[in-house]
Amino acid sequence: MIHIKRKLLNTNPQIYNNVFDGNNDGISLMKSNNNILSGNIVKNSFLGGISLYESNNTIIWNNTVENSKYEGIDVGESNKLNISNNILRNNGKDGIVIVDCRNSIIINNSFENNKGNGISIQDIKNMDLNWNNIRNNSQNGILSYVSNNLTINSNLIESNNKAGVKLETSKNDIVINNSIKNNSNGIYIIAANQNKINNNKINNSNKSGILIEGKGNIIKFNIINGSSSYGFFVEGSSNLLSENNISKNKIAIKLIGNSNNISRNKVLKSITSSISVEGWRNVIKLNIIKDSENYGVQIVGGNNSINNNNLSKNKVGIDVKGKENKLSSNKIITSNLYSINIKGNKNKIKNNDIKLKNIGINIKGNKNQVNENKINNVKIGVYINGDKNLIFTNKFYLNVYGVYIKGKLNNITKNIVNNSKFHGIEVKGNKNYIKRNVMEKNKHHGIKVNGKENIIIKNKISKTKRSILVIGTKNSIK
Repeated sequence: MIHIKRKLLNTNPQIYNNVFDGNNDGISLMKSNNNILSGNIVKNSFLGGISLYESNNTIIWNNTVENSKYEGIDVGESNKLNISNNILRNNGKDGIVIVDCRNSIIINNSFENNKGNGISIQDIKNMDLNWNNIRNNSQNGILSYVSNNLTINSNLIESNNKAGVKLETSKNDIVINNSIKNNSNGIYIIAANQNKINNNKINNSNKSGILIEGKGNIIKFNIINGSSSYGFFVEGSSNLLSENNISKNKIAIKLIGNSNNISRNKVLKSITSSISVEGWRNVIKLNIIKDSENYGVQIVGGNNSINNNNLSKNKVGIDVKGKENKLSSNKIITSNLYSINIKGNKNKIKNNDIKLKNIGINIKGNKNQVNENKINNVKIGVYINGDKNLIFTNKFYLNVYGVYIKGKLNNITKNIVNNSKFHGIEVKGNKNYIKRNVMEKNKHHGIKVNGKENIIIKNKISKTKRSILVIGTKNSIK
């Protein structure tokens, strides 16, 4: 056994190529700077394998520490460390634990089958964890509490019982280029602000691929496949999720919060929802979303912007519950139930291109605006149950119904409705306003109205067997 406690600084012990088997404490240094520990084998220690306290500028290189009762390596209040090329396995607690450390690197080590975390660090600033293999540990692969400017780069993190990477109270950390697979959560970050999570490949997480609670985080270029719950779960504000590739997760992206940006992601084959958002003032744009078994985009909240997304072969393309949301310039093809489904008031649905399958736009609510959309080859172009909605300057082609409305005081103006297999426009209710629509080649009626005090004025109907059918009293046709 070597047990060195130094009261003087600036000493320089060098411990090379020793074997320590079954000792009470393997190698212990205190208040000793400029140390080198290299080529040692420490096993079956009754305490920890290698301990280092208040010792700076230390190199721990090419050692093997295994079967210690406690930590493989235990470091406290020591700076400027180089811990590299070590094997730490089958230890009773963490592979390595580091507390209160600055300006250090942990590179190209192997942490396997430890009973705690592979790497556990606390109160860290300016540290690099690069090119390590971290496998089969009983808790997290990497656990960090209170970190600033920590970089976790190009590690293989596999089959740990909890998270691959867990950061708590982190700021300005970078998690990049890691391969993370078969962990409970891939990356789990709590109380996290202004971190960057980029270019990681995360496969087959038992819960979530990436789980973040915080604000101002940038999450880009990650590949996430096969998570049992969420590809991403993000709770917070002002986060950016961009250019990620997410496939075969139960829910690809779940976001709770305000003023977040979800853009340019590719989302495929989600079991429940591709993108699910609860909150206000979020932006969902330029995503490719395909083959969701239920929802392509699902929104609960208000003042959100959903624009320029490409959605295909989802059960419901976009589902919105809330008010004053803006849905614009989305391309939605082959939705099995609804291309756009709205429940709420004062939403704006503009300039979307909708093709094929069931109902183009379904709305239950009041004072919504539907304008400049192009809807082809669906059963009903726009179906509305509500009052004071405005439907204007849309183009409807080759649908069964162009527009079908139940309610009062709705305004249907300047739409083009051609080649409907049934009625071009059908309205059931009172005091609706149908004006200056252009209709051609609709097989039944151009306009059918059932109610009272409706105004039907200056519509142009051609090549249709029955132009206008009105059932009710006090209706005005001009």
